[in-house]
Amino acid sequence: MKSQSLRSDIREILDYLLDAEKDLKFCFLATKEFITFMPSEKFMNNVDEKLLYNVQKLLDSLFPIIEQFWTYKLAVVYIELKNCMVSVWPIYPTVALVGILDKLANVGLLEIEFVNAIEKIRKIF
Repeated sequence: MKSQSLRSDIREILDYLLDAEKDLKFCFLATKEFITFMPSEKFMNNVDEKLLYNVQKLLDSLFPIIEQFWTYKLAVVYIELKNCMVSVWPIYPTVALVGILDKLANVGLLEIEFVNAIEKIRKIF
């Protein structure tokens, strides 16, 4: 089944990001249609569920902005919170890779990993 293979392939990419980058607290792939691809269960303990819920609600408001600025090549949206940072990386106007980062994360290093992950996701999505 293609959708199961797609989920598995995306989960593998998300798991790699979380394994490779200790400054990355959590990541997931979200779509405007409320389809969310999460990493493996072993990473679910790393996330603040209230924060995750609020980030998912934020995406409801953010996807129209992503669509509006898509023609201008919107690359990333950062939201700085007191103890962490949320990065939203549009892949398509209705699909985004979302990361929750440590406040003092090495953003430059993470950006390279996110760009590489996005290229892999584009090949399979």
